[in-house]
Amino acid sequence: MVLETAESDVEAWITTSGSRWGAKRFLKLVDGFVFGIVNALFAPTWKEKIRLTVKVLRLNAPMGLLYWGCWYIFLGYHLYTWASSLMGLTVEPTPATSMLMGVVNSAVVIIVAPNIIRQFCLFFISSNIHYFGDVMPRNALQQTQVMNRWWLWPFQLFCFNFGSTHCIHHFVVKDPFYLRQMTAPFAHKVLAEAGVRFNDFGTYKRANRYNLTLPDA
Repeated sequence: MVLETAESDVEAWITTSGSRWGAKRFLKLVDGFVFGIVNALFAPTWKEKIRLTVKVLRLNAPMGLLYWGCWYIFLGYHLYTWASSLMGLTVEPTPATSMLMGVVNSAVVIIVAPNIIRQFCLFFISSNIHYFGDVMPRNALQQTQVMNRWWLWPFQLFCFNFGSTHCIHHFVVKDPFYLRQMTAPFAHKVLAEAGVRFNDFGTYKRANRYNLTLPDA
């Protein structure tokens, strides 16, 4: 029996499907750049550490480095000023620093932070609705589930109800997200009758395996 694995579902692997839940998976969802660097640092040899670090930098250059750079400068600067205020210290930035932070603050508020929130919500939902590792090839009934519980709405809001409607895409590929949303009430009935799972939150413990047993460590 041939099953889909990491090699045959790279997209799912990128969004952390197939990984056990823990700090490592959460970090990958929140900050893929730091995850890549940390993953490189834990490589077994120095040669591998350097290779993976260079790969992360190369894959993010140039816009990714600018994007994450703005985010880290924003966090670092405001953490520094906040900590200084707690200690009763006054931070007086230089004109150059003030100009730089004006640009960074604008970039983070307008582009970076909203995108990080959206990316986390999308990856969090996507990584949990997809099954991984023991799915029969081309079996759409086993590839995804529908997650539409009310408490997921804070996440669904930033990814256009992806958890509730993405499963439709595995059966009707060409329809855009807004048509999937419009047809969801009817589609959900058909999917349920066909045997697609709904709100299978046990997948958190099973590292996205379809079978209702824990994968081997």
